Amino acid sequence: MTQQTVLVVDDEPHILSFLEDNLRADDFTVHTASSIAQARSRLNAVRPSLVVLDISLPDATGFELCREIRGHDPVTARFDVDVPIIMLTARGEDVDRVRGFERGADDYVVKQMPSLFPYVSSRLDQVFLDINDVLAHGDILRRLSYPNSLSGIDRSR
Repeated sequence: MTQQTVLVVDDEPHILSFLEDNLRADDFTVHTASSIAQARSRLNAVRPSLVVLDISLPDATGFELCREIRGHDPVTARFDVDVPIIMLTARGEDVDRVRGFERGADDYVVKQMPSLFPYVSSRLDQVFLDINDVLAHGDILRRLSYPNSLSGIDRSR
């Protein structure tokens, strides 16, 4: 299995450092960005397997980038619109959670340092299990689409 890539977008250096150190220790490739502009550049360059995205950033909101990633803005169609997105924020209000999910976030985590990394790590494990499951099903479907060499029956119909 290839090493999974995570893009962490947050303007707080201690959060970036904390997540980067812990994710690297678990053998993830980690790229960081402290602004929306940096995140856009990294999205194009590294095509991450997961994005961990803060809401409050200096040049725009994480909500805006989440919407762009999901393809709501045609200018950003070059981004992988299916990448899982975890909104990571100090904002715990229901209105913010709803806004995150409406913009296309897959999950929403309130920053609480003692519980933050175990939750993000657990979510990453689930995302990568889902990815591997999809890949395995694709392989099965591909094999089933070839004619049976013994019977000559074409199973692709």
